[in-house]
Amino acid sequence: MALSSLPSELLLQLSTHLKLQELGALTRASSRCYELLNPELYSRGIAAGLVMQMLFLAVERGLANTAKLCLCRRPCPPPEAIQFGFEDRPLQRATDLGHVEVVRQLLKWGFGNPNAGSGGTFQTPLKLAIFSGHINMVRVLLEHHSVDCNFEDDYNRYTPLHVAAMRGDGDIVKSLLQRIDIKPDEPDFYRRTPLSYAAERGNTDVVRLLLECNKADRYSKDKQRMAPLDYAMIEGNTGAVKLLLSAEWHIASSSRGNSLFRRLEATMTAHSFYIYKKTGPIRAAIAKFFH
Repeated sequence: MALSSLPSELLLQLSTHLKLQELGALTRASSRCYELLNPELYSRGIAAGLVMQMLFLAVERGLANTAKLCLCRRPCPPPEAIQFGFEDRPLQRATDLGHVEVVRQLLKWGFGNPNAGSGGTFQTPLKLAIFSGHINMVRVLLEHHSVDCNFEDDYNRYTPLHVAAMRGDGDIVKSLLQRIDIKPDEPDFYRRTPLSYAAERGNTDVVRLLLECNKADRYSKDKQRMAPLDYAMIEGNTGAVKLLLSAEWHIASSSRGNSLFRRLEATMTAHSFYIYKKTGPIRAAIAKFFH
């Protein structure tokens, strides 16, 4: 039997158990349903709109308790369809503003997609938190299973770890590496890894963390056939060079007997070997390392 043919009292009782979208669909089923259910649909729509307005206010002002009360009401329409302010969704907006407890509530109630970019950009909540250097926000996001710690943007294919390695934020990199599903060697569009960027920018703390996790490939080469050591030497980052060489030569006594050039040739590509021969400070630092 069709729902629209149910007795009026039973139809009205059923409507109280339907979600707003379901109630709207039933209202459009027939003229009789429209006549009976439209007042209920109208009043609930107004109520849902007021709840959403209160939630927006809670997000903007960082009112975690108010956000919780609103989320308990299961606000409608679906969060994925809502944009406000600078076309930011509530979860992205709360992250951008640094409201940790509001973000915690939004994640708990599953309000919004935690891996969606905001305002037509590629910045997910996790990347927004990393860009702002907000370690507590990063930790809250990483605690939630639905947050993809390897999520790549559609442009350069940067992961959150790429961004953190570029910034040189050791605490954030350490938090990311603690996730069991992290992929430290994920290449971007240019086939560069987080270790490559950290070495290029001289972020020695990040280089050390990536090498210590035993999952980062120090030999990985990008589209230009450049390895992390190449970038470290070209930029003159002696600290990163020493770490990369130290990781390569966990120095066995048998390797000490070879000449310096032979040992370097085994480790370096043509790019970095050329820089080694032409750059005094790098050459001196490496020679001191081996002797």
